[in-house]
Parts: sequence; C-alpha cells; structure tokens
Amino acid sequence: MAKSNNLILARLALSLAITVAAPAWAQQSGGAVKLAQAGPDLSCRKEVKEYLDTMRLLRDTGGAQVGDMVANGLVAESEVERTAQGQGHCAAAQLIRDKRARR
Repeated sequence: MAKSNNLILARLALSLAITVAAPAWAQQSGGAVKLAQAGPDLSCRKEVKEYLDTMRLLRDTGGAQVGDMVANGLVAESEVERTAQGQGHCAAAQLIRDKRARR
C-alpha cells in the first residue's frame, strides 16, 4: 500500500513539474531570437534559472519528499548549481537536457 501511495505521489509530482515548467519552456521558443542575439550564455542562464525555480516551487508546494522524488528522476538542484559554478551555465543546461531526454 505504501509503495502504491509513493508511486501515485511520484506521478503527481512529475505531472506538477511538467505543468509548472511547460509554460516557461514554451515561452523560451518565443524569445529564442532575442536570446540567440544576446548570446548562448544568457540563454543557458535562463534555462538553468527556470529549472531551479521550478524545482524550488515543487519543494515549496509539494514538500521535501515530493521534491526529492522528482529530483531523483531529473537532476538534483545541487548538481545543477555545482555544474554551473564549475563548468558554466551552458554545461548545466546541457546536463538538464540530457537527463530529461533519457527518461
């Protein structure tokens, strides 16, 4: 029963993550020309910021347990932040994209 509840909770959290993040990802395509003109680093910074904001919103609204379940399926915020600091925002954005594509 507990495993079933955890699965339901995980699916709910993932649905919430997609619902919250989808408008931001859709808006990116509208502003892609402006971001491309501003340089790739600005686009990468925006993508990383939106991902981290979405993960924080999930933790704030769904609780730490839900946030952890979603982060296990994607990339943990700490890993994204470490990658952005060490290798740059474009490397962090690529990490997010790669992990999302593997699911």
